[in-house]
Amino acid sequence: MRILLALGIGVLLLGGTYLYTKLSALAVADFTQSSQVSVEEVYSVELLRTFTAIPQSENPDSEAAKDEVPTQRESIRVLFQGKPVLSRKDKTTPEVSCVVDRLDGVEAGRNEIFVCARMEPPKSGELAALHIRVRSGNRLVAEETFASQENSPLIYGTLIFDAEKPAREKP
Repeated sequence: MRILLALGIGVLLLGGTYLYTKLSALAVADFTQSSQVSVEEVYSVELLRTFTAIPQSENPDSEAAKDEVPTQRESIRVLFQGKPVLSRKDKTTPEVSCVVDRLDGVEAGRNEIFVCARMEPPKSGELAALHIRVRSGNRLVAEETFASQENSPLIYGTLIFDAEKPAREKP
């Protein structure tokens, strides 16, 4: 009788564990399917700077400016998935907003934005920053801040965001 009781308890434990793992896997699958972002949503990019962006023609003596890519004659350049979406060739003060209102081609999964801006040659010990935000409507999807390197007139970096997983919700 004890053997049958032990076998019955074992079967109940194994069956309960099996059901628990199957039901929890279904719950996770439903959650991920409902949280996917439609690629038809409107995404926008906003750039904030602490410096005046200048094209290379205003700074022809800088060796670093001649060697670096991707901005040769541009003050600000933004690439999305390797294609240009914003290009400024004029002197741009920090007060001037740089916004891409509609970012076309956002795909479910990994998306990449490269941003590069040229500034006046920094003074010794002076640093500058470039902040980029990606939004979908009022929701913040991703953001990143890139700092200047010592003795370099370029600030650049790559922001990678996942359209399926927002960074946080904005009220």
